[in-house]
Amino acid sequence: MSLEQVVIPSGDPATEIAAFSAEYKSNVIVMVTEGVHGFLDILRGTTTDKVLRHAPCPVLAIPS
Repeated sequence: MSLEQVVIPSGDPATEIAAFSAEYKSNVIVMVTEGVHGFLDILRGTTTDKVLRHAPCPVLAIPS
């Protein structure tokens, strides 16, 4: 079985990833992370940090 869907949401990437995962009842989110880049990432957190906080399922973050 092959499942393919293209979705192009607008808005904050972390919020959209978590919302998409919740809507489609995902079992896991797999994403690549480059880590912290600069002062704002330290204060706000990276996209991966935000997804980890709000995801409805486990997140596998793989360093690039």
